[in-house]
Parts: sequence; C-alpha cells; structure tokens
Amino acid sequence: TNSCCTSRRRQLIASPILLAGTLEVANTHAENVVAEGWRCFPDGFTWGAATAAFQIEGGAFEGGKGPSIWDTFSHVDGNIFEGATADVACDHIHRYKEDVALMHEIDLKSYRFSISWPRVLPEGTLAGGVNEAGILFYER
Repeated sequence: TNSCCTSRRRQLIASPILLAGTLEVANTHAENVVAEGWRCFPDGFTWGAATAAFQIEGGAFEGGKGPSIWDTFSHVDGNIFEGATADVACDHIHRYKEDVALMHEIDLKSYRFSISWPRVLPEGTLAGGVNEAGILFYER
C-alpha cells in the first residue's frame, strides 16, 4: 500500500470536517493520484478551508453594513425554504476568534474567505463612503 494514501485516509476519516485543499505545486506526481481507490496528494499539497461571507458572518445589519442582494432576496417571503436568512449564520462576526482557534487546532495551513462588500462599502460605491468597522473586522 501507498503510505501517503494510508496516512491521508486516516486523517480524512478522523476529521469531523470536510476540508478543501489547494495545490501549491504543479501536480507532476500522477502516479500518486490514485491508490486503493483513495486520492493521494503529492508533496506540496496544502490542506485548507474556504468560506463565503454571507454563509458564515452573520451580523447582517450590524456595524454599518449595508444590505447585500442576498440579504434583500432572503427577506422576501417565499424565496427561501422556511424563510431562512443568514442574518446570524454561523455568527463569525462575533465568534471569529473561536473560529480561528479551531482552524489552528485542526492544523489548517491555508484559509480563503470572501469579503462582504456591503460591510466595506455600505452604499455600494467608494463615493458612498468606506465603513471603517468593516475594514477593521477584515484586518483582524
């Protein structure tokens, strides 16, 4: 058996979270891609995670954030199953320190997040002003 795949299999089975990976090097290790039906990752592969602002941040109407198209859409009756919104979502806006600690605990090497532009530009343009509270959130 390929020890790379055996090790990766244990990590994936033991992990309660499905993680996304990024390849930092060109995949020239085609012979390592599949072994015993499991994907095997070459040296240089980095485990990481990615999030979308609307799905995790919450704080939909806090800190000077303007409405996004999804905020507006999700508040129209009948648009979303059972009237769900992302007003609170995972509450990352208030729990980011805990979230980052969890990422550290599971040894993530990369993290990609998206920016809620209405949190940074509440009026939708630079002319409408920059929300300093939004900038500070993303700086943390």
